[in-house]
Amino acid sequence: MKTWKKLITGLAILFVMAGFGGFWVGEAAGSSEIKPMPLSLSSWTGAREPALDAWKQMSRDLEEATGGKVKVKIYYSQALGKAKEHYELALKGVADIAYINVGFTPGRFPITDLVAFSQAPSAEIMTYGLVKLVEKGYLNKDYEKVKLLYIWTGTPNQILWRKGSDPGKTLSGLRSKQLRVPSTAAADLLRALGANPVAIPMPEVYTAMERGVINGTITAFASLDVFKLSYVCNEISRLNSLTYAFCLVMNKAKWEKLPDVAKAVFEKNARNYSLMAAAGHDRADKAAIERNKPKIYDFSPQELKKIKELIGPSLKQYIRKYEALGFQAKEAAALYYETLKTKYGVEPFILQ
Repeated sequence: MKTWKKLITGLAILFVMAGFGGFWVGEAAGSSEIKPMPLSLSSWTGAREPALDAWKQMSRDLEEATGGKVKVKIYYSQALGKAKEHYELALKGVADIAYINVGFTPGRFPITDLVAFSQAPSAEIMTYGLVKLVEKGYLNKDYEKVKLLYIWTGTPNQILWRKGSDPGKTLSGLRSKQLRVPSTAAADLLRALGANPVAIPMPEVYTAMERGVINGTITAFASLDVFKLSYVCNEISRLNSLTYAFCLVMNKAKWEKLPDVAKAVFEKNARNYSLMAAAGHDRADKAAIERNKPKIYDFSPQELKKIKELIGPSLKQYIRKYEALGFQAKEAAALYYETLKTKYGVEPFILQ
């Protein structure tokens, strides 16, 4: 009898414990559920942004991985802050994710900005070199205060001339011209050619060209559409040099709050997003040429070689400067060079 009582008591205790156990397990499971997390993405460009397909794919992948809980909302055309402020927007959490043009803040991303010294025919080629630098850890110091999501380059830059300006059809024709520049490398090159570099954020270039403040701007063909420069420009000199680097960066605290499945989306797809963004720039260039049919002047092969030669000393000085500041600039430049030469047969610059 006592044995049965003990058995019944034991079973009752087990039943109660199982009930509480189920409660705690259920609560634990509930606590690990993904909570809704809207993410703001601040862009200084409009809805014609060439990298937009990559951003939208990223957003779809995040929604799918999190059951719709993590969603990205894009704020276009400097709605959350000026173009030059976008790094701070992400750093301070004003925006969760910010779209950065590295050329807007010279010296802040020195290894990334090595591409500004490049000469290559497409965004795909230059982006592949940058992706290699990311994967080998050479950009860690550039983005130590934010989370780098992924990176890409625009297409090589050209000179878009203001309507009514006398376009420089040869390198000697650039002398004394007032030209907007995207980077330190571009400014150094123009000075060497006798031109006058002017630093103006890209969203302000239209007005500067319209008013005749500058004779032209160094930018990509796609700017004819993205920034509506086709209204103030119909002639272009083809440099195929001095590209911009772009990236999406995220506020670190916000990154830490992301569920693991969302973080895994970036870990798995960062390279694909980079190359997708680059492909968008290549397509945008071709479409802008076809749509607007600008008159294009090509520099001779000898002049393009001279551009590399003129950029060479600036690159050497740049590498020395940032090596002294603790960046692995020399190794990064060598890896970038070898990557492009080995995979595409392109020598982006002259290493001295």
